[in-house]
Amino acid sequence: MKTQTERYHAELYSKLGDLKHDFRNNNLINYIVSLIEKKSVLDIGCGSGNLLNRLTKENKNVQGIEPNEELLKLAQRMN
Repeated sequence: MKTQTERYHAELYSKLGDLKHDFRNNNLINYIVSLIEKKSVLDIGCGSGNLLNRLTKENKNVQGIEPNEELLKLAQRMN
């Protein structure tokens, strides 16, 4: 059974749409990517998977954990 919080977050993320042109999001992701020196990354609470998608493009070995099933479904659709 989905909780109200899980439904809220899934709806919020789905309304964000394509974040590729959101300079704040891009700046944050660029900053995070610049800090990662290792080859493997575990993103706990990966949400819609935007950071993992970018890290994959940077040739990182990525794994994401997302407990919210609705966000996990959204990540699978978006990426």
